[in-house]
Amino acid sequence: MKQIHWRWMGRELNKLTELQVKRLLFMELDGAKRRHIVIRLHQRYCILRTQRERAAYLRELELAHTPPTTSR
Repeated sequence: MKQIHWRWMGRELNKLTELQVKRLLFMELDGAKRRHIVIRLHQRYCILRTQRERAAYLRELELAHTPPTTSR
């Protein structure tokens, strides 16, 4: 298994999906176990997961929101 290089991560990490970053994180944990690589992968994974979760919550709010009715 090839190791992740720091320069590659700096250049390519922002292009990867949440699933791809999660796979790289688990590959690093099963392989080389380099602390700084695990920390950076986890940081990016958390950012992507938070973006996904926030978007889902906001969609849920938009669907649940019903405009108030005015009665006269």
